[in-house]
Amino acid sequence: MAKWLVPDAFTHCGIRTPEDVEDNPGCIGLRHQFRFGPSLRKLANDVVYRVLADGFTETGGRPPADTEIVLVDVHGLAEINQVRRSTRYAGWWAVGALLARALAEHHAADPDGSVW
Repeated sequence: MAKWLVPDAFTHCGIRTPEDVEDNPGCIGLRHQFRFGPSLRKLANDVVYRVLADGFTETGGRPPADTEIVLVDVHGLAEINQVRRSTRYAGWWAVGALLARALAEHHAADPDGSVW
């Protein structure tokens, strides 16, 4: 099991560095990131990519207004942090419904009207 879970998806394909992408004719590397802001791009660069640039800088477009990274810790909230299994591989998570509603309400109240 650790053989598949410990390495990342790139390693399984023989891609260990950004240069490996350039040397592999079957790869197309992500170089510009548009959807998220600088904090998430920095995280992605620190963890995996190391080469992502701001796509909005390249195109002169308008970056999204709200691009914060939010972590939600539900440890200790026994009622909502348990996955309710419907089959071996499927189920639902009460906190998912709560977070979906909170995100929808947050974006519905967004004064500039932007969607995701």
